[in-house]
Amino acid sequence: MSDSENDTPSVWSLLSNLREDIKSLDFVLDKVMTQTAIVLTKVEVLDKKTALLSKLLTEGNGQKSVLAQIAEFNARIKDLEEDGTSAASVQEKSAEAGKARWVAIGKIAGIITLTIPGLLSFFTN
Repeated sequence: MSDSENDTPSVWSLLSNLREDIKSLDFVLDKVMTQTAIVLTKVEVLDKKTALLSKLLTEGNGQKSVLAQIAEFNARIKDLEEDGTSAASVQEKSAEAGKARWVAIGKIAGIITLTIPGLLSFFTN
């Protein structure tokens, strides 16, 4: 036998192994392509949901946008805080007015107390 006849089975063996490797790579490639298609589909869905969320946040969906609603809530909270501050100052002023009223009543009572003996002595004489 010549060397070329001895090499033929090893060449066929190599080709057979190469064909099996190609089939294995083809299977792996199919699997990777399927996974890639799934990932692309998920990315598209995620992109649509992100666009919808962005629209709700910035433009609204029949109502004011979420950002506009948050700004409005912040303004209302600020107004309520200012009203609370003004209510506290009104309450303080009311308390001060009440004290001033009692001081005035006390002064009037003191004046009346001082004038009663003089008036009684005037009428009794």
